[in-house]
Amino acid sequence: APLTDIPAGSTSPVLIPYKSRPPGVGMNRLDRRLELIDGLLYELGDDEPDRVESRVTLLVGASGAFKTFALLGLGMKLAAGDSPARRPCKVFYLAGETPSDVERRANVMLRKHGKYAQNVICKNMRIGSRSVPFDDKDPCWTGLRRHLSEEFKPDVVISDTLQHMMPFDADENSARDMHRMMEVVRKTARCHWIITHHTGKNPESVERGSSALRANADTVWRVGADSRNIETANTEKVLMQVIKSRDRPSGDRWELLFEGYEDSLVLTDISPIPQNESADSDQL
Repeated sequence: APLTDIPAGSTSPVLIPYKSRPPGVGMNRLDRRLELIDGLLYELGDDEPDRVESRVTLLVGASGAFKTFALLGLGMKLAAGDSPARRPCKVFYLAGETPSDVERRANVMLRKHGKYAQNVICKNMRIGSRSVPFDDKDPCWTGLRRHLSEEFKPDVVISDTLQHMMPFDADENSARDMHRMMEVVRKTARCHWIITHHTGKNPESVERGSSALRANADTVWRVGADSRNIETANTEKVLMQVIKSRDRPSGDRWELLFEGYEDSLVLTDISPIPQNESADSDQL
């Protein structure tokens, strides 16, 4: 497979050099940063030179809400340089849930891209196909942490899903356990972490488990999709809403469009939904 686990001791490629936009009069702290995903994800910018912790985004959705399709597509767009940052980002996708399906879908998405984009993506994106508990006492995690922090040095790490990355003795309903786990993530690699999680049974709640998850996240996205069969539909629409953000007002919505290709879906566009246009709220 073009995207595989990195062998022990391997070295990572060097990113294409780039410069941030120079600060100007009247520019706020977000204006001084390049966007990695339009209006959703920003680089750790010049206004945070002393920040040593990672930023954490929690993406929540029900089963079948296309969380994996969405994040694989976003990861490939970032790795290919198809983003407002206009430079390839280094992306590590940690596939703890059905890793064989993730690799199959990733290879379908690669075949949809042109040859040049395939080469760029394969250079800048890696898929780790195993569950690794976020626990400093676990040797698998300490090895991965060392690789991310000292070798690959990603811009974005995508962890799918939280359930498959929790320490073996952790309880997702425990505020202490979730706070401890999120602290471990924050201290790793100084990058953006996007962690997928399932919605709770209580309609008043967004994410399943302790509220410490949301409290320890910089941003929370919620995704929902309609019920069309992805095996036969030519296109698919996924709606994403910002539930919490330390960078911008919550409540903003985005629309992710997918095109059916072979037996999978490929992300073709992500765009904000204007505030005066209503999205199907029952989908979120």
